[in-house]
Amino acid sequence: MSLLDLFSDKNEKAAADALKAGYQTGKTDAYGAIDKGVSGANEDYAAALGLYQPLAQTFSKGSQTYADALGLNGADGNARATSAYQTGPGYQFALDQALQAVNRGASAQGQLGSGQTSLDTMKAAYGLADQDYGNWLERLSGYDGKALGTANSQANIYGGMAGMDYNAGTAKAGYGWNAATGAAGAEADFQKGKDATGANIIGAALGAGKSLAGMFTGGFTQPTGLMY
Repeated sequence: MSLLDLFSDKNEKAAADALKAGYQTGKTDAYGAIDKGVSGANEDYAAALGLYQPLAQTFSKGSQTYADALGLNGADGNARATSAYQTGPGYQFALDQALQAVNRGASAQGQLGSGQTSLDTMKAAYGLADQDYGNWLERLSGYDGKALGTANSQANIYGGMAGMDYNAGTAKAGYGWNAATGAAGAEADFQKGKDATGANIIGAALGAGKSLAGMFTGGFTQPTGLMY
């Protein structure tokens, strides 16, 4: 180390730069870890939403059919509900069984092609509709609750994603603030040390000046006993 190093601030500058770089590295690493965690969590959330989607579509169809059956969607909706009811496997099976019973009875009585058989057939069909349609509506009504439950589950997942993103943003803001204030503090300390170094240089220079002045003003005296 030379004498000039005693009056240099390069070491303080290097320390301040290293400290600021450390804060920046810490912030970058923290941001990377947060982003990685958020990305992984979002993938899991998306997978969960994907599992709910088929259920949501099915339950939505059931709820829509229930609204059609209640007449909430006009004549077109009512026609859709009637078609859905009449093409259902349960209705078709029950109707076939009822008609076969009528035909067997009419055949046994020798009235298979009579007008009474036709009337009995109509009564069987309408009676089946009256009896079963209410039960069908009751079953459809359950889809409203199922659709709502699925929607709530999906909403909770989206809420979890939003909360996670908010927490990640808050954490990033904290790391960013710490890095910024830490770097500012390092710079302030450096400037303070720099000022102190400058003061030391000035003080040393003044002290050296005083010493030199003493050598020239106080170091020589007139000899005694000399006569002019």
